[in-house]
Amino acid sequence: MAEITTTAAIQLVDPFGHIQRHLLAPRAKTQDAMNLNMQGTKFELAERYTAVAKLLFLTFWYCSIYPGTLFLCAFSLQVIYFLDRFSLMRTWKRIPKLGVTISKFNRTYFFPLSLLAMAIFSSYYFSGFPFDNLCGNDGQVTAAQAGYYSIPVYEQGSALNLVLTSNVTDTVQVDHYVNFTIEEGDLTFSFCNQDLLRTPGRQSFPFVPEFQKEGEEWMTEEQEKVTTIYGWSSLGVLVGFCAIIIGTWVFFFYDYFKGSYEVRFVCQCVTYCCFIMNIYLL
Repeated sequence: MAEITTTAAIQLVDPFGHIQRHLLAPRAKTQDAMNLNMQGTKFELAERYTAVAKLLFLTFWYCSIYPGTLFLCAFSLQVIYFLDRFSLMRTWKRIPKLGVTISKFNRTYFFPLSLLAMAIFSSYYFSGFPFDNLCGNDGQVTAAQAGYYSIPVYEQGSALNLVLTSNVTDTVQVDHYVNFTIEEGDLTFSFCNQDLLRTPGRQSFPFVPEFQKEGEEWMTEEQEKVTTIYGWSSLGVLVGFCAIIIGTWVFFFYDYFKGSYEVRFVCQCVTYCCFIMNIYLL
């Protein structure tokens, strides 16, 4: 939203550029000083690539739990494209001619890295549903456990103690109470860590149902099928990404030991004809 609204508005208004052109330039003492104020706002091509790469990376990271970010990203990229085109022709300063190194670097590393982040963390988020760290038990609430309970939320907002309302004394400094009633026959739940990434002493990647702690399985049957496909697919994407990067490095270093000059077919034919004519003349 900041890329669509705040950043876009500042770039379109260009306050510092207007100050230079309309206030400082007419009051310059020399022609050279006035020309310097009329050059436009300085920008960096690497910074523009960084803005787009940041937006894509953030979108791919969270698109699985918030698919609407894909539409926001598409609209934001469209806004960036038209604003940059306007600024490039109207308000930005001319920069030295650059090659295609930055674009190749983004295309080789950052875009595949963004896709890798989407594959891995989408699998991670799907494995963590429903994100409540609760696993259902086979037992039910007994008559002795049923009753009216209250959770005092202390002022610091960090401690939650489950106590009976009758046991709460006046000396306890609480901010507010959360009241609830437990009835006989209600289902019981126990704590289970649904975060495969932050589970100590257990393998976490790929995020598949096999790595759930025994006795604390929380995934449904459909969720296990989806996370199995998603988890092993993300591992395949990781292997493919590493293979592409290693292959790129190998070809990069190979070019240092191999000549880049290649003889064309037409040149070879002309060379052979000249060679035959020289032999005939001799």
